[in-house]
Amino acid sequence: MFLDPATATVFDGTGFGRGSGIWSWDTKARRQRWVSVPGGGYVRVRRHGDGLMRVRDTHGISIRACAEAHVELSRLWTAEDDWRFDGDSALWIEPLPLLVKGKRNHTDLIIVDGPAQTVTRHELNWFFEGEYDFGYQGPTECLAMPAVGVILVAITRSSTLVVLDIHTGQKLDEIQLSGHGGAGNLTRLSDTTFAATNYDSLCLVDATQGLIQTSEVLQPPKPPNMAQFIGNYDWGSVLAVARPFSRDVLKLDPKTFEVIGRRRVLRRPFSVCMTSENQFLTRSWKTGAVSLGAFRR
Repeated sequence: MFLDPATATVFDGTGFGRGSGIWSWDTKARRQRWVSVPGGGYVRVRRHGDGLMRVRDTHGISIRACAEAHVELSRLWTAEDDWRFDGDSALWIEPLPLLVKGKRNHTDLIIVDGPAQTVTRHELNWFFEGEYDFGYQGPTECLAMPAVGVILVAITRSSTLVVLDIHTGQKLDEIQLSGHGGAGNLTRLSDTTFAATNYDSLCLVDATQGLIQTSEVLQPPKPPNMAQFIGNYDWGSVLAVARPFSRDVLKLDPKTFEVIGRRRVLRRPFSVCMTSENQFLTRSWKTGAVSLGAFRR
């Protein structure tokens, strides 16, 4: 979920099922809208650049303008394992890693180079040769760190991020997070640092050394000793973290993770997006229902 400042609109995906597509919230009119995406599968929406979004559906990935979310400016799609571009391929501005289903329903890594109109596929042999539980674990998301020359891959129910060479796709190393399981929500913050959730924790990591700079447990366990996960975060001038089990949103110091604000909201907030310096929007875990809130100044 992200805010496009030019249109004052928050964008997100609607999830699975009939009517799945692009969800948006007009922060001025306080009204939600939907743009249908054919296929009925899971739809993911991400910021792609200033005024642009990247929409992934069951048939491929498209780039759209936030001001005209119903129009595809460029599309990447596959036919018989051959990836093809439609529209303005130059909008794929830097090598972009994506996890896709390959042969035998295995997960592969592809690197998209729009200006060159090439898609390079790498098989994740290290995963299938590793000591993973294939019934419950699998690669879930990836993040490129071009300045460091690596791609990070998160695995279901694992606190270990796998580090791959950005050019060859070969495994180079591993980064251990807090050890709480469930690494995800990878976000590049600078050329050398990124953030990740680790079930009940948030971590700031130096990618050049693979070391945690800051880490904090943000969701206390349910008595007697049942861990509970945090939701997503919005890391900008303000660091906001949604907590579905505490039914609130935390405001943190981005450098120390010290809690400097807290606001209870309706329902169980899982996604959060700052819409101004102090105001935020959340969507509820499981239902996607909207709640609005604000930190005290």
